[in-house]
Amino acid sequence: FTRVNKDTAAVQQHAAIANHVADPRAYNNALMDLGATVCTARNPRCGDCPWRQRCHSQSDSERVSASANPLRVASQRKVYSVAPSNRRLPRIPIVLALVHDEGRYLVARRPAGKRHGGHWELPGGKVEAGESDRQALARELAEETGLELLSARPFVTVYDNDGQRCWVLKVYRCRVFNPKAAKAKASDGLNWVSPRDFLLLDFPPANAAILQRFCDYHRLNFATLDSPDSAKEVE
Repeated sequence: FTRVNKDTAAVQQHAAIANHVADPRAYNNALMDLGATVCTARNPRCGDCPWRQRCHSQSDSERVSASANPLRVASQRKVYSVAPSNRRLPRIPIVLALVHDEGRYLVARRPAGKRHGGHWELPGGKVEAGESDRQALARELAEETGLELLSARPFVTVYDNDGQRCWVLKVYRCRVFNPKAAKAKASDGLNWVSPRDFLLLDFPPANAAILQRFCDYHRLNFATLDSPDSAKEVE
């Protein structure tokens, strides 16, 4: 294609000039056929292209590479946690449920007598032998909150190790049946909190990467957060 500015008005003006006024449908179909059979994303047949003399991409390897997978180029994947290089380190799989309902998230307060007691956390626990992540999520939610898992989608994976073992924390964004039925069965309390309040809660240090992923997901910035709103605690 001939090089044009990327703003909408310039593209529309260029298209209006190039289009066939008497039969715009034929012109549009020709463009689609060209893209489907000749100017393909991953393997363009530049030698067969009728517009090769005016094309600014065929001699630009960077432009061709970008068009081969535009979504991957446009949105670079961000790494939130890196797996330890020592592959012999025993790995303990943990699943955590980021349960959401009506714009709020479910958090649990760790019992006072346990490690990081009084801190907030996501419902979840260790994946038992023979369990899939989904089965473990369903079991942990039922045991800790009395809730029934409806759906689960991967959110982020975090690695936390002490040099002798590595906890692999797999966080899933979850929906549940009847969210209002949540009960604190294995914690000192449950809260439904807004995204902003979620980021202001006191989580254990291992949750730092989870909070960063959550912050990016909601496009929030710690520096712009207000004080936490009051949240109704679930008894």
